[in-house]
Amino acid sequence: MAACMAMGELEMESEISRCVLESNNRYISYGALQGDTVPCSRRGASYYNCQPGAEANPYDRGCSAINRCRH
Repeated sequence: MAACMAMGELEMESEISRCVLESNNRYISYGALQGDTVPCSRRGASYYNCQPGAEANPYDRGCSAINRCRH
């Protein structure tokens, strides 16, 4: 990150983007940087659970008064 801070004003946009990605390295994986691959080739499947028959969105927060949901 120190090298990115020392860059001049007229650096290329791609170089600046690379520095931003480096500074937030806990949010992006090497797999996300591979432009020639698809995370999950199964249509409608979740990227995190790419299994046959798996739910695309298994998360359910439930119902509580704070959510203002109806039974």
